[in-house]
Amino acid sequence: MGEKMRELKAFLKDTAKDIRGKKIDIKEKQRNNIYAGGQQWELLKLKSIYRHHHIAYSELRGRCREEIESPRAENLPDNEWIQELKERYLDVEPQTLYTSA
Repeated sequence: MGEKMRELKAFLKDTAKDIRGKKIDIKEKQRNNIYAGGQQWELLKLKSIYRHHHIAYSELRGRCREEIESPRAENLPDNEWIQELKERYLDVEPQTLYTSA
């Protein structure tokens, strides 16, 4: 596993910890009748970031999309963003198919 893939894996682990922490904080606030709408919005954004990074990481490791998730038609991921992430974290520089003679 290359350096960029380790970086992506570490990002996923840290983000997962943040998501769990935010969920606990929100639940605690809800139990105490404290408004947590702003934190819920942050949690939704963080979950989306995690989802797209996870899909990119899994595809870079050789999994196909059907093995990673099966979303509903109204909840499809942003494929352009996933492609950008895959290009950013790809360890090997893409080689051109044609070489100049």
